Amino acid sequence: MADLLGGVEKEHHHAEVCRRWGVQPHQLRVIRERAKDGAFDAFKKGPGRPKRDPNVVELETELHRTNKALRELAIENTLLRGKSDGV
Repeated sequence: MADLLGGVEKEHHHAEVCRRWGVQPHQLRVIRERAKDGAFDAFKKGPGRPKRDPNVVELETELHRTNKALRELAIENTLLRGKSDGV
């Protein structure tokens, strides 16, 4: 794959790469351009994790709080049913 994406110094090397991978010269150019563009996009983001959307963080917090409250209510409901069935 390094041959496919690597720099081409000689024309015969370019043709050899095309034959080896079974692609046409224009396809090889497209593959290299897309790989280069993808690499540039990856480096534009910079190091570290991407910043999280504040709305998503707020919704995740609300979901966690709601799930916790639902579990507590389910436990209370189970306990109350046990008391009413036992009386």
